[in-house]
Amino acid sequence: HFQDAPVTRSIDNTAGNTALFRNVWAAVKQVGRWAFTEWTVKVDPDAVVFADRLRQHLRPHTGKPVYIQNCASYTLVQQGGAMMFGSVEAMTKQALNKYFNDGGIWRCNKNYQFGEDRWMGECFKEIGAWPVTDPLVLGDKLCVPGVWDCSDQRRAAFHHYKDLGSWMKCYHEGKR
Repeated sequence: HFQDAPVTRSIDNTAGNTALFRNVWAAVKQVGRWAFTEWTVKVDPDAVVFADRLRQHLRPHTGKPVYIQNCASYTLVQQGGAMMFGSVEAMTKQALNKYFNDGGIWRCNKNYQFGEDRWMGECFKEIGAWPVTDPLVLGDKLCVPGVWDCSDQRRAAFHHYKDLGSWMKCYHEGKR
């Protein structure tokens, strides 16, 4: 469990949930299971994930201090054209170790005006975890140009399915 925190509006007009997710990551550190896996993946409940495909995308980067920037968009000028979208966040054990044990927690105690995904990506850059841009990890309606064809077998995840019917439809299309 983790300590609650207020969720505001970010400067990007998304959920200003950085304080809340700092508490979530503190709980992840305390539980400690992250240290026994090669990757930690945070997934929103409205995302459809195909784990076998995700493993294929992540495998070449295992063992390095990296995180996946899964959205490459011309609208992300402030983030250099790519960022880790919060619907599916993937980071290696080495990247999390930099955050948890090599000063990341105190060095990244700022930028609360961001959404948690932008905050974590900016934090990782500051503490020496490298971004790997792979826009085929995620099809997200919110990542312009909004590619989200669930039958696209190259993609590991799809986001923005707010009701059970649309989520299941995407899942079944992706399993074909």
